[in-house]
Amino acid sequence: TNYLQKDNTVLSITDQFFLGRTFTLTGGYNHQTDNLSKDFAETNHNISWFAQGLLRIANYPYLKAAFFNTDFINKNNPAVQPDSLFTPYKLNSKNLSVGMGYDAPQIPILPSQFDISYRMNMNDRKEGEAANEDLIFENFDYSVNFSMSNRMLYVPLRTQFVLSLANNKRDLGFSEGVSLNSLHKNSNFTFFGRAEYSLFDSRMVPYLSYRRVNLTGDQKDQSYDYLTVGIDSVPLHNLSVGTCISQKYHRIQDQTNYKNDSFTWRFQVSQRF
Repeated sequence: TNYLQKDNTVLSITDQFFLGRTFTLTGGYNHQTDNLSKDFAETNHNISWFAQGLLRIANYPYLKAAFFNTDFINKNNPAVQPDSLFTPYKLNSKNLSVGMGYDAPQIPILPSQFDISYRMNMNDRKEGEAANEDLIFENFDYSVNFSMSNRMLYVPLRTQFVLSLANNKRDLGFSEGVSLNSLHKNSNFTFFGRAEYSLFDSRMVPYLSYRRVNLTGDQKDQSYDYLTVGIDSVPLHNLSVGTCISQKYHRIQDQTNYKNDSFTWRFQVSQRF
């Protein structure tokens, strides 16, 4: 297959701009097209571009932002397929994220790092000519995340905490601008905590973690709890050995007799050569 002619073309441009160690800006553009031979009924165009930046000033909170956009469209090849059989469509996806964080080494005993971010994603599909397009579906979801990492100065203890809130909505569309109510709505809240303690110059690291997930929306309210205790070790050079036990609890609201719990034991050995 390596000797077959490639029936597509790609134009890709990326660039980066640096202002010392304070500001970084990255951007790019990509355009991919197939059916160069015109042997197929349709030609597909995938066009995407992005921009992302980071502003970091010493001893001040850092700021970050990114935006990604992708369009996927098709065009008819009348030499192969009559226009009456062609259905044009457009797929669009947008992703936006903004956030800020702060490294706080000056906190006594417990230097910390904080980060908060907002992420949004939108995608939809439209069919028909530009003057009379039908909305087939539209998705929208967003999440807010907060994390904190700590590393104590006088004992080899590290902790991490994460809070996350996410929402998702899906709509169906019809012609003439008539749309249904939201077809699908879901929300979830997640909490994660982990603590690890290094022994023997980090050759042995026992840890404890807990994660809770609450789900609400079109489905019944329910929750998942995960508790894990384990240990990772490096007994020899390039040899890693780890083991852990995990307990999962699953509960559904208004179903007191429902239980879907599980217990898992894992053991892993990894050797690099």
